[in-house]
Amino acid sequence: MIEPSNDLFTTIVDVRNTELSALWTRFNIHLLMNGGYLLAILGASDGSMLSASGKFAYLFGLVLTVVWLLAERAGRYTLHYRDKKICDFEELYWKNTPLADFKFFRDTPAGFLN
Repeated sequence: MIEPSNDLFTTIVDVRNTELSALWTRFNIHLLMNGGYLLAILGASDGSMLSASGKFAYLFGLVLTVVWLLAERAGRYTLHYRDKKICDFEELYWKNTPLADFKFFRDTPAGFLN
């Protein structure tokens, strides 16, 4: 078993914060892609390639949105998993220490973690 330490806790929190940063980056990239594509569809003239492609352009937008949804769900699941690990660490290792009153999360994060 790994001995608990402040370095280990710092590493766990750093991994969680990196995951949060990646989640927001993915969200912003998908928002820009979907928003740009929507503007391109709405602003397409009758003779443009998007207008000529017919329903394919709409299906591509739908696929792009589904990919966004799946990426967002996977990222949030991973983030909640990391949050649960932080709570487990605090409960398991910090019960009878001076750090027992410190909690990264005051309560267990809401959601499907329990």
